[in-house]
Amino acid sequence: MVPADLFAETGALLSYGPSWPPIFRNVARFADKILKGANSADLPIEQPTIFELTVNRTTAAALGSICRRYCSRALIELSNERRTAVP
Repeated sequence: MVPADLFAETGALLSYGPSWPPIFRNVARFADKILKGANSADLPIEQPTIFELTVNRTTAAALGSICRRYCSRALIELSNERRTAVP
């Protein structure tokens, strides 16, 4: 498993990581505030809130049944992680 979907698009089995478009929008928003005179030390630290899971179907098909077991387990763990993270 790798952290960016680019790797899954080029051959890795799975990727799980933050969704980049919202991060880039926040960077632009922060840059705008700083350019308008805000002190960067006063801006809050933000963490990603949207994550993406990407599965490379070609690699999954090549791995066959081994992949089905691994992917099922990873998705169950991801599902359980989301359940515990939601208040």
